[in-house]
Amino acid sequence: ERAGEQEIQNDINFASNHPIVTGVLQAGYGLLAVLNAHRQILAVNDAFLKTLGVSEGGKLLGLRPGEAIGCVHAHEMAGGCGTSRFCATCGAAVAIASSLVEDEPVERKCAITLSRNGSRIDLCFRVCARRIQCRDQSFIILYLQDITEFEQWAEIQRTFFHDISNTISGLQGAAELLLLKKPDESSDLLRKIRLISCRLTKEVGIQENWQAATARGLRFQRGGYPLPIWLRKSQA
Repeated sequence: ERAGEQEIQNDINFASNHPIVTGVLQAGYGLLAVLNAHRQILAVNDAFLKTLGVSEGGKLLGLRPGEAIGCVHAHEMAGGCGTSRFCATCGAAVAIASSLVEDEPVERKCAITLSRNGSRIDLCFRVCARRIQCRDQSFIILYLQDITEFEQWAEIQRTFFHDISNTISGLQGAAELLLLKKPDESSDLLRKIRLISCRLTKEVGIQENWQAATARGLRFQRGGYPLPIWLRKSQA
C-alpha cells in the first residue's frame, strides 16, 4: 500500500523542513533519498537528480525508488516497485524492507536493468538503507552507489585468472608427461620447464589472492570513499 495524498504531502513537508534530514542530504555524497514507511520518496539530494537527469525534484516525490530510476520491472504489477516476482531478489527492495525491522544499516548489492530513452542499461548499485525515527514515525535513509565499473572489472579479472591458471596447468602437465616418456638428454630442459611452470603457478596464485583482498577493501569504496559514518554498521 501507498500513503494517501494528504499523508504523503505531510511527510514531504516534514522531511523538507527537518534540519537533520536536510543536513544529511546536503552533506552526504552519493545518491541519497529519504523514504517513508511505504517506500515512497520524500526527498532526494542533488546527486540523485543529476544522475537521473531530472531538474525538478518534485517529479520524483511519492514514487518508489525503482519507479524513479526507471527499473524495467517497476510497472509490471499494479502495486508498482517492489511487487513483481523479480523484486523478491532485488537488493534494494530487500535492504529497504529489512531496514524497517532492524536497528542498524542494511547493505545489499543491486543488479538492475533500467529503461533509458528506449534502450536498456544494466547497472549495479551498492545499496545501504537505514531507518531513522522522527516525530514517532519511521523514515528510511537510502544510499545508492554506482559500482558497475568495479563489478565489470572484477569479472574480467576473474576470467583472466581462471584462463591463465588453466593454461599454466596444461603446460605443467605436458612437462610432467614428457619427463615420464623421454628420460633422456632433454630431461634437464623439461625439469626446467616444469620448475618455471610451478613457479608461475605460485605467482599467479599470489596475485589472485592479492587482487581478491584488495577487492574486498575497495568493493564498496569506488573513488576511495567509504560509507558515511551514520550509515555504517556497528562494529560490535
